Amino acid sequence: MQYIFPASTGHLLTLLSTHPPTEKLAIGTTSVIPVTPDSFTSNPTFNSILDDVLAKYATQDPGLKAQAQGFVSAGVFNGKGEGRGGWVHLSDDRQVPDFGRIAWPEDIFGSVEVDARGEFVEGGWQRSGTYRVVTREGM
Repeated sequence: MQYIFPASTGHLLTLLSTHPPTEKLAIGTTSVIPVTPDSFTSNPTFNSILDDVLAKYATQDPGLKAQAQGFVSAGVFNGKGEGRGGWVHLSDDRQVPDFGRIAWPEDIFGSVEVDARGEFVEGGWQRSGTYRVVTREGM
């Protein structure tokens, strides 16, 4: 849930209900409501906090764990008896991809490296660089 507060630049968008809002923790600002990609200005401090949190906790996501185990299953399935490793992607749920597909680049927070055993590689988080807080599909 996001909250909207008046600001000098239009409207401040935040995940916190605290009034007055803490601007440095806000998602960003928008000149119009409802927010659009053209009206939205992202807060770099929020983006940095989001990336730090995801780098630390993304590997606890059940969906990401399931994707990681898929690497092992694929390796066993192809007869080699071992997984192949690679990368799994963490995305938001604005547009859930069809089965067997990955999300649109603008919906992917980042990726985590997985080894041949389906385990996450420590320090293997990479932010996507293409993630957008606001798209045509919303926040």
